[in-house]
Amino acid sequence: VLYIELGDIFLAKGETVLAYKNYNNAYDLAYSLKNIPLQSMAFHRYANLYQTLGNTEVAKDNLIKSLELNLESGNKLGLVMDYIDIARLTDQKEYITKAMLLADSLQSERYQLYSKKLMLAFLMVVEKNDSTALAFLNTHDDLKTAYLNRSLDYYITIANIYRFSNKIDSAIVYYLQTVPVLKRSNDIFQTRDVIKEVGECYALLGQTGKAIPYFEQALSLNSALNDVNFHSTINLKLGNLYSKIGDYKKAYLYNHQYILLNDSLQKLSAQRDVVLMEVDRENMRHQKDLADQAKENIRIRNLQYVGISIVITSVFFIMMLIGAFPVSTVVIKMLGFFSFICLFEFIVLLIDSYLHKITHGEPLKIWLIKIFLILLLVPLQHYMEHGMVQFLASQKLIKMRKKLSIKKWLKPSRPVPPPIRQLDIEEDTAVL
Repeated sequence: VLYIELGDIFLAKGETVLAYKNYNNAYDLAYSLKNIPLQSMAFHRYANLYQTLGNTEVAKDNLIKSLELNLESGNKLGLVMDYIDIARLTDQKEYITKAMLLADSLQSERYQLYSKKLMLAFLMVVEKNDSTALAFLNTHDDLKTAYLNRSLDYYITIANIYRFSNKIDSAIVYYLQTVPVLKRSNDIFQTRDVIKEVGECYALLGQTGKAIPYFEQALSLNSALNDVNFHSTINLKLGNLYSKIGDYKKAYLYNHQYILLNDSLQKLSAQRDVVLMEVDRENMRHQKDLADQAKENIRIRNLQYVGISIVITSVFFIMMLIGAFPVSTVVIKMLGFFSFICLFEFIVLLIDSYLHKITHGEPLKIWLIKIFLILLLVPLQHYMEHGMVQFLASQKLIKMRKKLSIKKWLKPSRPVPPPIRQLDIEEDTAVL
């Protein structure tokens, strides 16, 4: 969490590469801890970083990675965040719908409200349907109440709905209701944007004389925010508007300012491309480190599997050796029970990761499947254990051991004398 916070600070300062390195450190720790929520958080930070650099494709790829991770692990809260951020990046309605449904199932008021705001924005900006947007706003009481609690937000939202659906006169009415209050507030950002929207509306209506003062007010407010992109855009608009009314001197001044700012933006864009290259280089190094770590983890895991297999084989071999000696049935039963417990637990271990994958880590499904497996394995274990114990206790191995005794093979054999017959005894007696 500390590394993520440091990354956020460096990104806010414009030190993108340092931000990326801190996000990498955060991800590596989360990965080693197998902490899914923190891994997902790191992916979202990667996406935000690439989005600020203008690379939306890589930003989307990172969000998809987070989505796949949360789907596999069953992290539903992380999934809501994934759906919301992917929807914001791609403007795809299906992700907003998924976010709303999942937020409802989790009964998360925060994400329910957030996903509804996102749906309203989609209806307003993408579909540009004022009747649908207004109906959605009025039928969801929690959404409407959230805007009404801040009355300015409610009026601005209504104005935006009419603005994007091209009902400019209605939009101006609602915007102008908020302007006096906004000018008395400390929210320079919102004040600037609303005043700029009023200018846009008058410009769309062809009322150039009314549009210019609002654009100039927005430009003045932006000086405190130092937003170069905004400054460049408004200068271009003012240059065009002044040329329409024949004031070419001011039109030249604003256009000249736009050209200067545009050159600065191009330099910033070139610097951003260099930063993006550095981030990509750092990303390649990090991916190589992750691949090496993954290989090492697989090697260690495989070694452990081999070690367990050797131990189980050795246990069965030792049990067979002990069975070749006269040992009590109780000892044989204990050894048999232990050996088969080791064997069947190893089988469960082998399929455990596969179970988590197909069930997406849902405890109820894993529990039910394991109960079914135990119902199959326990009778099989008892049957095999009983057969093995019966074989070892039958003394057959003892007889086999005597036949295959190494000591017997190494002991030199003596000549066997011929059997003494009764006739030979009588002859010897006669001679005597």
